[in-house]
Amino acid sequence: MSKTSGVSRDKLNYVHTKLANGFRITVHNPDTFQILGFLAFDKKRGMVELCNYNSQLAREVLDMGGTSKANDEEMAGTHGEGFKLAALLMIREGHQARITASKFYWNFRWGAKEKKILWCFLSEVKKKPSQQELNPQTTESSLFRDASPWKDVSVKMGCVRGKQGKSITEAEVMEWLKVCIHFDRPKEIVCTPSGNLILDPNFRGKIYLKGLFLEKTSRTYAVKYGYDFSQGHIGRDRKGMEDPEQMATLSAKVWEEAVKKNGSKMLDMYIDMLLDKENFWYDSLNAVNKTTRYMAKAIWSRLRKKEDNFYYGSQNSAKESAMIKSLLKKEPVLLPDKLWKALTKYKLLQTPLEYRKNIMCNSQTAPILDTPYCASLMRTLRAALALDPQTQPFLLIFKKAGTSGLDSYLGIDNSKLLLHEKWMDFEKSHGENSTDCILSYMRNSGGVDPIEVFSCDHIIIEICNQVLQELDRIRAGKDFMSDRSVNSLKSQVSECLKNMLRGIQAFPGPQKGEICVSWEDNEAGKLFRLHHLKLQCCVTLHRESTCSHKRSELLARELRCSTTHKDSMKKSDDEMRTEACGCSQKIVTCTSVDNEITFSDLTLTESYFPMVSRAHTPIAFFGCPPVAQKPAANQSVTVVKTLRGTYVPMKPSLDVKGSQVAPANNRRELNEALGKAQDANTELKRIKQTLSICEMLSKELNQQVVSLQSQKESTSAVLDKIKAENASKISQILGLNARVQDLTSHLNNAKFETTALKTQLATIQSEKETLQQRLDNIQIQTNSSRRDSEAQETINDLQNRICQIEFKIGEYQKVNEQLREDNQVIEARAIEAESQKTAAIEQRNEFVIARYEASIQGQSSSQSIATFSRQSSIAGFGRVAGIKRGRSPSMDVRMREESVVRGAASNSQTVNEELEMYGASPPHLMSSLVKSERECVSGTRGLAKKLRMESREVIDLSED
Repeated sequence: MSKTSGVSRDKLNYVHTKLANGFRITVHNPDTFQILGFLAFDKKRGMVELCNYNSQLAREVLDMGGTSKANDEEMAGTHGEGFKLAALLMIREGHQARITASKFYWNFRWGAKEKKILWCFLSEVKKKPSQQELNPQTTESSLFRDASPWKDVSVKMGCVRGKQGKSITEAEVMEWLKVCIHFDRPKEIVCTPSGNLILDPNFRGKIYLKGLFLEKTSRTYAVKYGYDFSQGHIGRDRKGMEDPEQMATLSAKVWEEAVKKNGSKMLDMYIDMLLDKENFWYDSLNAVNKTTRYMAKAIWSRLRKKEDNFYYGSQNSAKESAMIKSLLKKEPVLLPDKLWKALTKYKLLQTPLEYRKNIMCNSQTAPILDTPYCASLMRTLRAALALDPQTQPFLLIFKKAGTSGLDSYLGIDNSKLLLHEKWMDFEKSHGENSTDCILSYMRNSGGVDPIEVFSCDHIIIEICNQVLQELDRIRAGKDFMSDRSVNSLKSQVSECLKNMLRGIQAFPGPQKGEICVSWEDNEAGKLFRLHHLKLQCCVTLHRESTCSHKRSELLARELRCSTTHKDSMKKSDDEMRTEACGCSQKIVTCTSVDNEITFSDLTLTESYFPMVSRAHTPIAFFGCPPVAQKPAANQSVTVVKTLRGTYVPMKPSLDVKGSQVAPANNRRELNEALGKAQDANTELKRIKQTLSICEMLSKELNQQVVSLQSQKESTSAVLDKIKAENASKISQILGLNARVQDLTSHLNNAKFETTALKTQLATIQSEKETLQQRLDNIQIQTNSSRRDSEAQETINDLQNRICQIEFKIGEYQKVNEQLREDNQVIEARAIEAESQKTAAIEQRNEFVIARYEASIQGQSSSQSIATFSRQSSIAGFGRVAGIKRGRSPSMDVRMREESVVRGAASNSQTVNEELEMYGASPPHLMSSLVKSERECVSGTRGLAKKLRMESREVIDLSED
């Protein structure tokens, strides 16, 4: 039907009609609704009829291998055996099978002439077609009609003729209809060029090829969805595909085309099937080789949308899972091997180490923040790395790694430690809901002041641990420190961080030529309160002009201090020492958190900066040094500590200055007082200028207030206008609401009229069904009358054939009588030959006896023996009939006697030779002649029997 109409199978319309005595399925062209064929089931007769309108059936289809579907990609079977096997199966099950096509009736029988052979008898349709049947318009109608022997192909199965065929039940027919997907199409389907993906749950696990159900393939493999492939070839068993790889190739094509057509929904379904670890679905068989680059990119793009997940393979899964959690801060997700290999084939996936390297190395370099927090962080981290020679040369570089979750990456080749830019900022490094750091937790609870002093030692410890792990991984245990050394280094980092001094400040002292240095020592205050232990700090005040390079020193070793711990404890606190560079150094005993020391007698024009560390320890971190400061120029400067922790000099008031100038006794002090007064006057002038500026600003503010008031008035006018417009809009809305109510009433009336029309339509449909039932009954009656006329013509043809066969039977009977007479003659001849054979044997025996007696008599004398021998031989030739004259025996008498005796001892070959010599027929020749005559008679009898059987079959057909 698809071939004759030019419409694909998927687009044909199948209309199911329930009949009084069964059902009918008609196939229509979707554009013209022209009927192309039908399938009808007659429940009363138990017969199924399939019909293709405007089709022909050639004689060659009966040949094994002969098919009309060769080289036709639209058809499933091309082996040329299904038609014959189907007919054979029906016949062996007891059903009748009959085809009406190309002006012939095709009747199938099993073992009609020879057993184990399927016979097909073709008989021409005798009746002539009516003008209505030959009219082309009737063959293109959208109305149902019976099959025409001249234009259609009709196949009937079940009880077709009489009552001999086995009926077909409705349950069997409904089961057969499941073989073709188009009789009961799925509800949810995705069409692609390579086939259809069936999402209907009722078709789950079913596989079709060009609409034909593949039972074996569906039963063998676990398939999650249903498929109707439009490509491929069916096997000879009609149950599965010829090549098992076809399934994998076609399913991969169908899914790829479905993803291109339907997008993310189909892609998510395919990914869920690939990620299913409990079930091995045959839909994704051999996904490693069948997945294309497009499909692999689509899958990977979908997986990457879940940013918190990181995917890895089964190889080294435990190690990579721990690495993903610790280094990437992501959730590890194990991919099945087939999906992992399919994605790695196109180099889409990366291992955790490859991902880290790619992100960190290819990201942009972030500028270093100019903040005290960032500076102290970098200095502390450099100090921790300087504890070991292998980590000391690393260069710190910050990267804009975004939200990748990466903290660091160590480039061992170029000795670079790449860090995420978040570490430079306190808020970003701790996150929004961080509870690991008490400082971050308290700030989230309500703190707003910015953090300028770095005190989060856990950040340094975390980065150092990552560096050590990376070194261990890169060098794989070779030329790297042992576990004991690693643990010792970690412990040393932790101890140095705990004893590192924070918040170091330098400011001019209260007296001339003095600088005060202050710092905070949490560890010293804790140990003194808990254990009454006094820790000491080493404070060195370096000159900026000569020792600026010492600002970058990170580690303080014990050799830097000129005294040992025991010696220092004996001496007084704040003992003054001198560094090798000539700068001042003091050892200070600390018993509280806040500590301060003053350096005096300093050069007023020189700038100084302090370097503070824990004293009397093998190694310690220097605190972050502050900006260099100059010592106090005079002793009248008052030092005040600000809120930010910095120290600024405050100048005395004018009253204080006056009180200081009055009692001055020397000229120098007077000059200094005058200078300060001048400074005060200058300051006063500056204040006056500031006041004038404030007055000008006040005037400008007044002008701005006036302008704002004018703007307010204009704004109020605009607002009034907007209110008026809103009032008009409201009136329009009220009008629209009234109109909506009118439309609603009209809609209700239309609904009422629609209900009435639906009632009338239902009445018309019921009347249509009644008329259709009557029409079906009329068609059944018409079909029965046509079948009666066809049966009468068949009976007439059979009667003619019976007469012809009876005539042939009479001729065969005459031939049989003639053969009987010939048989009698042959039997008489055989009897005569037997009698001759008996006489010859008796003569031979007499001759043997006579010769034996003559041989006995010849023993008396040799002469008498010779004479008797000649006489006996001559006399013998005269008595026996059939002896050739002129033949004289030349053998010795004794030898001839021995041969006769052997012949008497049942040597049949010698007897036959003797009979031939005497002119008699040998026995074996006579028996073969009799045998041939008997075979001829038996063959004649078999031919007559065969003719009788054919006559009986013809009589049976006439009765049908």
